Amino acid sequence: MRLANSVFTPTIEHPEADERLAGLLEGLLSYIDSLLDLPAGWDAYGAPAIQIEHVDLAAWLVSHLMRPDTPTPSIIPTASGGVQIEWHSEGIDFEVETVGPTELSVYFRDSATGLEWERDIDSDWSEITRVLDDMTRRRKAKALARG
Repeated sequence: MRLANSVFTPTIEHPEADERLAGLLEGLLSYIDSLLDLPAGWDAYGAPAIQIEHVDLAAWLVSHLMRPDTPTPSIIPTASGGVQIEWHSEGIDFEVETVGPTELSVYFRDSATGLEWERDIDSDWSEITRVLDDMTRRRKAKALARG
């Protein structure tokens, strides 16, 4: 992988990590890394190449936030040279976009409660963890209800 050696270099060190999580993270991190191969103009509208700082941040987020039961996100390059990580599961739409080396733009919508918000986050990512934990709890509850 070409991820930069920085504070955001991902590691797979979750105490509850299992083979499924390790395999999932390997695939997600490999795909995030491959975004660096997109040339300038990759979207036919003149988008810049994806910036390594954004790739590093996205890789760090995925490697540190994913748990064995967390729904798998979609990873999308953005027209501004960043990376967007999206979860659409259990009635929650959750989008996290890298907008700088340590800055995120976050969108949340919960169809069950009608709650919707958008905000920029630069250091306290506890809200991201809270949303993912809630999504995971709903997923587990749904699976238990099905039997």
